[in-house]
Amino acid sequence: MTMLEATVSTRAGRYRLDLDAGIPLSIQLRFDGPQPNAFGMPEATASPVRADGFVGDTRQGGSCNCSGVTLYPHGNGTHTECVGHIVDERVPVADRLHSALIPATVATVTPERLGDSGDEYFGDGDGHDWVVSRRSLHRALGRADSPECFRRALVLRTGHVDDPGSHRWSGSNPPYLTSDAVDLMLVHDVRHLLVDLPSIDREDDGGTLPNHHAFFGVPSELTQLPAEPSPRTVTEMATVPSEVEEGACFVDIQVPDFALDAAPSRPLLFRAERAEED
Repeated sequence: MTMLEATVSTRAGRYRLDLDAGIPLSIQLRFDGPQPNAFGMPEATASPVRADGFVGDTRQGGSCNCSGVTLYPHGNGTHTECVGHIVDERVPVADRLHSALIPATVATVTPERLGDSGDEYFGDGDGHDWVVSRRSLHRALGRADSPECFRRALVLRTGHVDDPGSHRWSGSNPPYLTSDAVDLMLVHDVRHLLVDLPSIDREDDGGTLPNHHAFFGVPSELTQLPAEPSPRTVTEMATVPSEVEEGACFVDIQVPDFALDAAPSRPLLFRAERAEED
């Protein structure tokens, strides 16, 4: 079997990728079984189309399978969102993704109590909340030991749940990021953030979404774009398998061309191996 390979040149050197060995970072959404859920949103549903005697299900005598789908990207599984999530202007998330292979770093972070972190959170937080702090993120980036140019995207693994495919986050106050941790990402110029949490903000933050505002460059409590739309994206409810090593990689964030602030997504991770220099 022929292996499809690519060699990518970066400021840190050349890397070889096996394009046949992409690792999905998404939760497969099952319409006929347990589903993940966040923010108390309705479950995603799929049902056969029925019209003029036609049924879109071969098991029911139809000539083909054709289903209608109802879903809520922010609560029904892995999704990618953009600045359109918090502003009046309708900014399509697909318009923020122009690179097929984005240099990225995988980092494993251990949440700690907000009150022990020394950090701030500019929403309604509680000292007993579990958070990804600036300190834990700084340590994780140190362990990952990837070149700075591989901070274009950051894949954060907290390992918060064992079975993300059926986990019910709603009402559980899951871990979130501190404002100081987001500031550190901006220092490193992270453009695309992928997390295995339902949100980078607290589940009940008083309706302010301070981390979203900071990451997307929109002043607090404003809902208008201050200038050109931010190029940044956030992918939430991702899943990062334990066998994925920390360090440099490439990600391909795949989204449908929906004219919405967010869409279901299927990020693919490709391991980065140093290529021999000519």
